[in-house]
Amino acid sequence: MIIVRIHMGIGNQMFQYAFARAASIRNKTGFKLDLTWFDKPRHREYGLNRFNIEEHVATQAEIDHLLYRDRGPAGRRLRLLGQKLRPYYRRNFVRENLSRFDPNLRRVGPRAYVWGYFSSEEYFRDAAAVIRRDLTVKGRPSPANEAMIARMEAGESVCLSVRRGDFAANPLYDLCKPDYFLRAADRMAERVPRAHFFVFCDDNAWVQAHLKLRHPHTFVTHNYPDFYEDLRLMTHARHHIIPNSTFSWWGAWLADDPKKIVMAPERWLNLAALRDPQYADLVEQWCPSGTMDCAHVYPEGWERVQS
Repeated sequence: MIIVRIHMGIGNQMFQYAFARAASIRNKTGFKLDLTWFDKPRHREYGLNRFNIEEHVATQAEIDHLLYRDRGPAGRRLRLLGQKLRPYYRRNFVRENLSRFDPNLRRVGPRAYVWGYFSSEEYFRDAAAVIRRDLTVKGRPSPANEAMIARMEAGESVCLSVRRGDFAANPLYDLCKPDYFLRAADRMAERVPRAHFFVFCDDNAWVQAHLKLRHPHTFVTHNYPDFYEDLRLMTHARHHIIPNSTFSWWGAWLADDPKKIVMAPERWLNLAALRDPQYADLVEQWCPSGTMDCAHVYPEGWERVQS
């Protein structure tokens, strides 16, 4: 059995699920999700249950057994010593190192507890059809959303997704400014002359006041605050302009159109911010080299626009 720890926001959770699902298919074994991160009060909520996923939740006993916590002190030390003699990706506990993209994570074995972010389609591209099927929103869309889907599918729709929220106050997230979206929209309009932009944002008042698009557009506000229904709509757009947001990444990736154009900011994170003492714990735990490899975030064919 493979157990993957689920944590952080819904975009991260989707990457973690995709990793678990693909690893289980590769190894011809079962997989379960460790949801214990959500046992404490968090600023994020578990949301994978809004999708048509295979939801198998690991028990505490199963987690403890895989991590040897159910052994006596001597037995646990012996087994942990044996783990150190294996290639790390063949160990029972594998933690992603964000300092670099590591293709060896695709070789995680059939008995492993894995903790990471896995923000690359390279970790699950071989199971893409299954992932796209699993990560569809449960239930039928509302009449308003059915009408919006029909509009989007009838023309040259462009999903333009703006992320603010917690990004606005966090220098690491490198908030995309209006100029980036305007620049990308102009470039998209040159490529798609009849483009109509459907604008999604987690701050509808701000985006309507500050994003002055020069092309036909519609602000999609009626689903707020149900962002899962927004995600459903995003996947029906023909083309995409996204910020450096995993949620928006999924809106573009799940749109399974081989002719789609996807534009993303050239810089995914402000890596210079990692030198700030406030990120010391993050660096120690996830990127001991002091930096992160973000290049693998962009699937082949996605265009990077100056941000």
